[in-house]
Amino acid sequence: MALNKLTNNQISNGAWAWFHGGPANRFITQHILAGIGHLKNLNVEIADGKMQLLQEKALAYLEEEFVSEYDEMKKYTENINNDHLSPIQIHYLYVNSFFMDRSV
Repeated sequence: MALNKLTNNQISNGAWAWFHGGPANRFITQHILAGIGHLKNLNVEIADGKMQLLQEKALAYLEEEFVSEYDEMKKYTENINNDHLSPIQIHYLYVNSFFMDRSV
């Protein structure tokens, strides 16, 4: 039942909104993927493969958002080697750490 809700509420770009029919939201998408990552670490498996498709779409969306924010940040920094990561970017890296078995 929960998997069906996740599937039905995922937007075509791979993100989820706070509420059904709302705009894509990076924070809630990362929060949902963190939960999926925790389940993965507990070796909880979903046999029908729906979870894999949800993950891949959401991770692709988050990767695009991360790169977009990074590119925007580069426009306004004098030294790219300084720490410019925002809290949401750090959270993205944390979420992504659950899915190290995929190529980025």
